[in-house]
Amino acid sequence: MQNQNQKSRENFIIVFFRILKTYTKEILWEKNEKQGFSFIRKLWDTGFLGKTALFLLLALLICSVRLIHLPGSQYSNCTSMLGIVGMVAAFSYLTDYGTHQSSLLFFIIAAYLCWFLLPAGINLAGTLFSSFPVLWLTALGWLNFTRNQKKQQDQFGFLLLCLGAGQLLFRSFGLDHWIPDLYSLYARIILGILFWLILTEKRLIKFSTKSNFILEKGLLIFLLSVLIYGSFLFYSFFKDRASTTENILLTMQQALGFADIFWFWIGWSVLAGIIKLSEFGVRQSELIFSLKWLKIMSPVLWGISLTFCWISTHQIPMTSLSFLKRIGFLEWTYSWTDPFYFSVYYFTWLNAAVFVFSLILAVMKRLTLKSIRILNIFWIGSFFCIFSFYQSMFQMNELDVTGNQSMNAWTSFLLIGGILWQLAKNGNSHWMSDSKPILFLLSSVLIFMISMIAVTLGANQPDFVSQHTFYSFMGTLFLGFPLAIYAMLQQTLEVKPVSGKFLRFYFLAGCISAMVCLMINPFSGLHLILTPVLWGAAIWIIQKKAFIPDRGWQSIISGAALSLGFSTFWLSPEYIPIPFFSIINRLQLRYLTIPLNRPLLLPQQFYLTIGAAVIGAFFVWFWTRLPSKITKILNVIISSLTLWLFFALILPAA
Repeated sequence: MQNQNQKSRENFIIVFFRILKTYTKEILWEKNEKQGFSFIRKLWDTGFLGKTALFLLLALLICSVRLIHLPGSQYSNCTSMLGIVGMVAAFSYLTDYGTHQSSLLFFIIAAYLCWFLLPAGINLAGTLFSSFPVLWLTALGWLNFTRNQKKQQDQFGFLLLCLGAGQLLFRSFGLDHWIPDLYSLYARIILGILFWLILTEKRLIKFSTKSNFILEKGLLIFLLSVLIYGSFLFYSFFKDRASTTENILLTMQQALGFADIFWFWIGWSVLAGIIKLSEFGVRQSELIFSLKWLKIMSPVLWGISLTFCWISTHQIPMTSLSFLKRIGFLEWTYSWTDPFYFSVYYFTWLNAAVFVFSLILAVMKRLTLKSIRILNIFWIGSFFCIFSFYQSMFQMNELDVTGNQSMNAWTSFLLIGGILWQLAKNGNSHWMSDSKPILFLLSSVLIFMISMIAVTLGANQPDFVSQHTFYSFMGTLFLGFPLAIYAMLQQTLEVKPVSGKFLRFYFLAGCISAMVCLMINPFSGLHLILTPVLWGAAIWIIQKKAFIPDRGWQSIISGAALSLGFSTFWLSPEYIPIPFFSIINRLQLRYLTIPLNRPLLLPQQFYLTIGAAVIGAFFVWFWTRLPSKITKILNVIISSLTLWLFFALILPAA
């Protein structure tokens, strides 16, 4: 008997270390840290440019930590130089990425490059020197167009590029001295059309086609971009240091708006990771205990947990309360942090639901291994999701927004390095590509991110820390729980997942539909009936890209992503600058500068999010199941009226 007990203990120890090994390999390494090292290896293998990107990232990280803690008198020049180096390197890698894309996408990249680059050297505005970056991007766009000119969207993209060049080069060529302001807009358009007519002339097209080999010289494009962008910014800096320093800080603060997308990303990915970790733990427990033991142990654990949650956060009889006080239980609960207390309090009801549902299944004799697994994943995952939510919320409430972050060098290194490492891991896991352009795009984002963090923190501005904390919390609030449910569906019901790039497209399309409605009227009203019309356009576009959701879970998930984008942007609108379209920017500022009736952290937010998700899910589900034109029109009409009525009831117009 003693030998059997010893043998069982040895078996338990073997299983325990096997689980620990599996956890380390699958969760900590393969699905987490390996992604960051994989990105480093891929970047190293790309050659000189990849090795240069790694060196820049390391050098900028070290310099950022060092420069952040310089005295104020030394900050001005050093962090500005660091910001210039980061901007030049990031924009050069982004330029190389753009030369491998369509003309329309190249125009968008070039527009945003000029949007951030030219204001940093605004004191050179109107001089010939400010035309060099624009002419360089126009030349690359011309070469890219002649390579892809057969496609109609490339012709349209190049036309937009020429019109943008005419807009930006008007003053640089001194034409504002000759043409009155009244006719300035028309003159800029005519200049852009002249560029387009000249560069699409047959002999020049033939010459450009012969020169297309330049686009394959990534190193040459990178070095010339560094030379042109660097000359522009450094000349501006040495001409007027104070002005350029201030402009770089303003540029980085504006870029923080785009960085909010990444903070959203980090916020929701935490909860999805919790669900996956819960699923791993539950499946490993099945290797230790038999089904018979799990049927007994799981309900017992759920019952004990329910009892614990209730007596520690709810009212109980005085006799029980006196007993708990004598044994020191009450004093222990008083030592809990606020996030933990509220997590236990609200977890009580979910725990009760799991326990009651398990009893029902047991009575019906349907408590199988699969149902126990699903309930355990939900039980474990829901608690840690709630705890993560409240921890983020209380961290946001305790945030110091005065700008005095009081971080030492080690804290700064962990903050900046941790964010870069997280973005590198997530970026590599989502793209999973060995393509040089994709790797250079991610390198561009990381380099610009680190320079942006260094400049804002070095100026002792609260913007970075406050926005990182706030939007990570908003990501948890708006997207964390829906995507945790999605992850749970994948783990428990074996739902076929929708590709990440299509989910992102649906979500962004939902955001755009909300932006359009907000620009019309930022409050509830009849204009909301346009939303399903825009959703239908998004589905039509993505179906042309050869992705058609199936008639089951895929269509429901796609519709939920579409409507989540709408509800997220409607409840928490953001400013998305659109270069060259000032009227759209003014319309966005209109709804951002007035008080909006948005029920954040109130029950109405939950109702709106769930309601919109249900409407969007059914919209796409019916769209795929009933593909005729008449049923699609009826689907749009019914969804439009339902969405309008739902918002009118929950969120009346101001």
